[in-house]
Amino acid sequence: MPTCQLPGNSSLEHLKNQARVLQRQVRGADPQAIATVRELHPRFASAADDSPELASFPLTAAQLVIARQYGFASWNRLRQYADVVIRPVASPSELGRAFELVGARTAPALAQDRYFLDLARRFRDDRPLLLVAELHGQIIGAAFAFRRGGPGDSEATLRNVTILPPRNGQGIEQRLVKAIEQAAASLGVISLYLGGATGDERDFYLTLGYRGRRVGGLMSKQLPRPRGPAAGSRPRPKAAGRAP
Repeated sequence: MPTCQLPGNSSLEHLKNQARVLQRQVRGADPQAIATVRELHPRFASAADDSPELASFPLTAAQLVIARQYGFASWNRLRQYADVVIRPVASPSELGRAFELVGARTAPALAQDRYFLDLARRFRDDRPLLLVAELHGQIIGAAFAFRRGGPGDSEATLRNVTILPPRNGQGIEQRLVKAIEQAAASLGVISLYLGGATGDERDFYLTLGYRGRRVGGLMSKQLPRPRGPAAGSRPRPKAAGRAP
């Protein structure tokens, strides 16, 4: 079980720095750091505080502990996760490439065409909700959402959260959903909807806080209301008063 929640914007260099800090702390006999190592690294489970093993605690061991703190079985798994960049689509043409790669692959072709045209029409206004997952310059996944009634609407629909094999199932899907939720909240969206989820897909959304009454039916999640004016809203004019 993870003991820490990995921030969505964690870079590999940031994680490496965490491992270096842990290594220094263990070598310096920091009690809390040693307790963490004993809990998460079986090789050091019974090591004494003043043991040579801890005095020369290697960086590779520190990296494994950091990975396990975040719920990853190995440093390599964590590194692969951190190497993925989540960002908005750069252009309508990239939206087309991403949709062709990971779009509604199981839907009828006509339904795909209609849905893509709908996304393309909304590109300018809803670009923060049209995301790709990129690894070393290659798109490996995407997630698309759109405000149901256009700009200013407080409801949005989430569709097509997909990561291509072999990267699927490594937590990147969760990153995409979280990034869309953050972007949606910044646009003033307070309700995010999706439909048709069954089996493992429904379980996935349930773990992320989405709720629905029946399998395959509508699911939704309430997002935190933004502090201050929503993006794109205009401040109300001040009431006229008497001159001093």
